[in-house]
Amino acid sequence: PQLALLLVVGFLLVNKVYSPQYVLWLLPLVALLAAIVATAIAFRAFSECAFWLMMPYAMWVGFASLLNFEVWRLNAGRP
Repeated sequence: PQLALLLVVGFLLVNKVYSPQYVLWLLPLVALLAAIVATAIAFRAFSECAFWLMMPYAMWVGFASLLNFEVWRLNAGRP
């Protein structure tokens, strides 16, 4: 339970850092996704429901990461 709490705090801090820098900041998005997955895995040890409740958020952040990567890739080489 303590590890899960620390992971939640870390996940919230990464989320706070990422939010103001929303556009095309791929590395924090990947860090946020890793923090979400780590938190979900830690939750699974004592609550299957908490694990599954984190999955839609993980999928959304994964999708946002893919969109940011594609925007970056399509605009590579443009001023």
